[in-house]
Amino acid sequence: MKELYSQRFDTLQDFILTLAKDGHWGEREKINNEEANPNESITASDSWAGASYDESIGMLTNGWKEGRKKMEEFQRGISNDIKPRDIAPVGFFDVAGDECDISRFLSGDPENMLDFKFQETSKQGRIIKLMVQGWIHAGGNQAQMLRRGAAALAIADALEDAGYRVELELYFYNSESNAHSMFYVPVKESDQDLQVDRLTYLFCHVSVMRRLWFRIVEQMKPELFHKFIHTHYGTSASVPKNLMDEDSIWLTTDHLFNSDEDAVKFVNKTLEPYADAIESD
Repeated sequence: MKELYSQRFDTLQDFILTLAKDGHWGEREKINNEEANPNESITASDSWAGASYDESIGMLTNGWKEGRKKMEEFQRGISNDIKPRDIAPVGFFDVAGDECDISRFLSGDPENMLDFKFQETSKQGRIIKLMVQGWIHAGGNQAQMLRRGAAALAIADALEDAGYRVELELYFYNSESNAHSMFYVPVKESDQDLQVDRLTYLFCHVSVMRRLWFRIVEQMKPELFHKFIHTHYGTSASVPKNLMDEDSIWLTTDHLFNSDEDAVKFVNKTLEPYADAIESD
């Protein structure tokens, strides 16, 4: 059985603060006399990483506005059947209100007036978690990353419009021959609004892995880095079933779509069960 290394950040802010720490640069080259690239978070080419390290930090702070425009263009092609929240009047008795209940009045009940309040009748309050893979293999491109991230945000947006509460978590899963690792970064709690500019960057830009995640693993102790990440910064793989919460929606390395059509089909198929649940209420 493969040994698992797991690191969970408490908050997105915790992840951001960790980025500011120094790595164990230089030490890894001594392990098994293998040549290493211990500071690729800084030295990788901008064309491959998608942006410089400083530009990546800027987008993490301020969001990726150009990417948001592209993501919104993608979302226009999505037509799901989830209904928006329905608002219905619910009656209750009080000492004042719109209508008098005669039987209550004659019996001397002071709360004899019927009033109404409006209540959402969909699945309001139910929490759904979306787990979005931040890993992209070395040959993966920005267009694929954008489609996966846009699909995740389209699902989250549709579910929240329907009255569900959505949690969003970014994760990085990596597998080696005898070991694997999982890093978790919560980016939205269920009671928070969608910060679309920042989420577009976190889910849609290749530099989130090739700059920011690289920076995180460069801070691991050399022996742990060598065992769980290795000199090539890991290998793309599907998440094992035993690490997947079945109640969550998972976007994995398998969801680097090669066309907008494939991504749209995935979004609509993912939303189908929730549309059916709302229809049956």
